[in-house]
Amino acid sequence: MIAYDEGNWAIAFIFQLHGSVIPKALVWAVPAALMSGLLRLLIDDETVAGFEDMSSNGSSLSFVLGFLIVFRTQKAYDRWWSAGTALIEVRADWFNAYSALVAFGNQDPALREKLESWIHEVARYFSLLYGCALSQCSASSEMKLEFIDFSGVDTPHLRQLLATCDKCELVLQWIQRCIVEAAECELIKIAPPILTRVYNQLGGGFVKLARARQIKAFPIPFILAQMITSLMIIHWVSSSVVCAMSLRSVFTAMLVCFLGQMCFWGVHYIAVEMEGPYGGEANDLCLEDLQSDMNRSLLAITHPLARKTPSFEHDYEKPLATISLDLHLDFERMCAEFDESPKRTLHDSRFGDSSTRRSSGAVSKVAAEVRWRGSETAKHLKEAATWNGHADGGEPSGRDPKSCTCVPPTEPEPASDPSAGSGTTETVRQRAASSPPSRIRGTYSM
Repeated sequence: MIAYDEGNWAIAFIFQLHGSVIPKALVWAVPAALMSGLLRLLIDDETVAGFEDMSSNGSSLSFVLGFLIVFRTQKAYDRWWSAGTALIEVRADWFNAYSALVAFGNQDPALREKLESWIHEVARYFSLLYGCALSQCSASSEMKLEFIDFSGVDTPHLRQLLATCDKCELVLQWIQRCIVEAAECELIKIAPPILTRVYNQLGGGFVKLARARQIKAFPIPFILAQMITSLMIIHWVSSSVVCAMSLRSVFTAMLVCFLGQMCFWGVHYIAVEMEGPYGGEANDLCLEDLQSDMNRSLLAITHPLARKTPSFEHDYEKPLATISLDLHLDFERMCAEFDESPKRTLHDSRFGDSSTRRSSGAVSKVAAEVRWRGSETAKHLKEAATWNGHADGGEPSGRDPKSCTCVPPTEPEPASDPSAGSGTTETVRQRAASSPPSRIRGTYSM
């Protein structure tokens, strides 16, 4: 498929010959114009006067031929558009299935290595699956596609892949079996009804692939293509004679014949080019680019940072706001500013201890809820958060920053309340507003 730039006036690209049908149309239009001019020179004016009504009689052929050419061109564009849409939808379904499988991975540290190996294995199968699908659609015998390397896959299975009649069906079976085995050994930890969505997307992609393959399997019917081509040849001959017999000027006869043949043959070749969108020619779909795009997406999902959510530090003093930026130019500069900001400190507590995560979320929620009650309440709550190890700035007095353990206070501690470990939000708010916080790390249940 040709990527072109129309320019400011949308006319500069008309001089591009790569992929153009103009040279093919000229092959028919120029001889027809020369033939018409030659006949006009050989025929005298008296003979031409007797055939002035010939142009009106020949218009019926032009009408029928024009209708058939427009009909064929419309169907050819529908085939071209449907082919591209089907392949994009296949890619979307299969990539979403792989993305879901990566998201469903069990985060147990004991299974980390097995999960990493499984993710890389399935990525190779999805790349192979989409590549085999594109190969089945392609009409070119010399197409080379890019795959994620097959290192680690045993040789007998690869030989079986070469021997099978439908490679997509075999690779799809491998993927489905990998999912079943991963669910059995708990590499995938998700509810079965949600995991069913992956199978639905795999099957849906295969159905759309069948729709893309039928465009190659069912070309334009032979009888329609034969009739249109035959009428094109008849019109090419008759148009030269009609223009020479009905027009008095040699130049006018050549011009009218040239323009008519240029239009008919140009539109005809447009339809022929678009009828086979998988042929590997200039105006056909670029299957190599589709495969490369799929591989880039698969490799991006396998990155470790793509398999966990970003850490987030909420600023309660800063309201939500929108910003306008260029993701290619301004985003890198914005990230650099965040890195250099002394006030920004990101704590990746999402992947730490479970009690730490619950305590951090609880204290943050309580802080937001009681902030409006006054400065004294916020001060008490901030002190409580400081002793729980989640304050925004500084280390609390009496706390060892290296060992992250609380040093016993000098004054006697108040009696412990059973609700401190699992109390409600209202209980925590009342304690923070009425008395100094206890210096015992706790977890608040929201």
